[in-house]
Amino acid sequence: MNAAEGEDIDAENRETLAQMKHKEIRCLIEGYGEETDGRKKEERRPFSSKRSLGMKGVVGIVVSNKMQKSVVVAVDRLFHNKLYNRYVKRTSKFMAHDENNHCNIGDQVKIDPSRPLSKRKHWVVAEILRRAKVYVPPSPTTTPTAQAATPGAASPSS
Repeated sequence: MNAAEGEDIDAENRETLAQMKHKEIRCLIEGYGEETDGRKKEERRPFSSKRSLGMKGVVGIVVSNKMQKSVVVAVDRLFHNKLYNRYVKRTSKFMAHDENNHCNIGDQVKIDPSRPLSKRKHWVVAEILRRAKVYVPPSPTTTPTAQAATPGAASPSS
């Protein structure tokens, strides 16, 4: 390739960039060098970022899942009290985004920092490390003995 061909290519690039809108150019610059693994943006893991947010993921226990696509995770930490020379346990609660509502109360989860999703929600559930062992008692209306023992129920013989 000689110098004249290189100048032609640069001239063509300048012309196409001049015709593009400012937003299109910015999108090209932001996406340059980003690995997509051949997948579309929607197929990649949501709310993940390539750049470091200065924090690592933390492990905690889900204490509430009553909101849609959100959970509250309690994270315990120990710090040393110099006055009494003892370790003190402190608990912090973080709201985390649970896209598919898979988390239940008592699950041990790993949460990663993300961009702010709401006023208090800046974390995303990365994975469920351990499921909670939950005992679900049988419903009293399904057993025939429970129906007979219900007060105020009319008996078939009267």
